[in-house]
Amino acid sequence: MIQAQIQRSDWIEVNRALIEQSPHWAQLDRQYRRQRNRFLIAAFPLTIAGVSLFIGRAASTSGMYYEGAAIGLLLWAFIALATTTTNTHKLAKQNELSRVERADYSSYVGGVTVGIDPGGIDIAHESKSLRIAWRMVTIREAAGSFVFSCGADGAIIPRRAFSSPHDADAFITQARAWWQTGQLAPEEHLARYLSDRDLPCPKCRYNLRGARGTACPECATPLSVESLAGT
Repeated sequence: MIQAQIQRSDWIEVNRALIEQSPHWAQLDRQYRRQRNRFLIAAFPLTIAGVSLFIGRAASTSGMYYEGAAIGLLLWAFIALATTTTNTHKLAKQNELSRVERADYSSYVGGVTVGIDPGGIDIAHESKSLRIAWRMVTIREAAGSFVFSCGADGAIIPRRAFSSPHDADAFITQARAWWQTGQLAPEEHLARYLSDRDLPCPKCRYNLRGARGTACPECATPLSVESLAGT
């Protein structure tokens, strides 16, 4: 079990880091830049030629084609600058970062205890307790904290909660190993778990070592790693 005191600033730093790390924003930004560049390349000759002809053929500025081309170039530069500063995806990211600052984290701050085993993760906040199977968990690391999430629920464990960097690395390495195994099909996950363990069936006490399938071979009681991990 790992215990930590979580502050509001911890959640803000983690969520801001996750937003910055997300490939979603980088992908949208690259897409926007490609579209913008294609537009500017196409608009460059059209803007210069259009303005040059408009000014050069006007009665009051007849023949001033070069001057018109220079004005067209300035107009194109203004359009390029305007499209750079109106990146809607960039603005959306900034709004998301601002939302993180204003969010209510009252249900997630204070003391938290996190325990892991082959079946999943136990999270105990001051206001609630959760048991989440590994197949439902997402594990990330951001802003010096380990992030365990399942939809809107989850917990963060700062590295400062561990007695040493080695202990922190060992903890997250074990968590990721159990998480990876937890993504297997239930039958394979259970078979691997029981391959080297002498565990009794919760109902008939039959030794389940080496059992296959998702039911006790003696009494047909349904089995899962999640239900057996604490036995």
